[in-house]
Amino acid sequence: LSLQDALLGLGAAIDAAHLQDALRAALLALLPRVEHSYIYLLDGDARLSCADPPHELPMEGKLR
Repeated sequence: LSLQDALLGLGAAIDAAHLQDALRAALLALLPRVEHSYIYLLDGDARLSCADPPHELPMEGKLR
């Protein structure tokens, strides 16, 4: 997957699940030696959640 393809995937994301997949692909295109990545999305309750594996970032772990 080329960087250009990864960026096009980001632009084509239509929902949160597709956005997470596109972000993961873009990270792997930029940083090919990455073994694990966690993509957190901010939901309406100001919670950061990750879908793969399903978990939330604890309040004390948030950085802004």
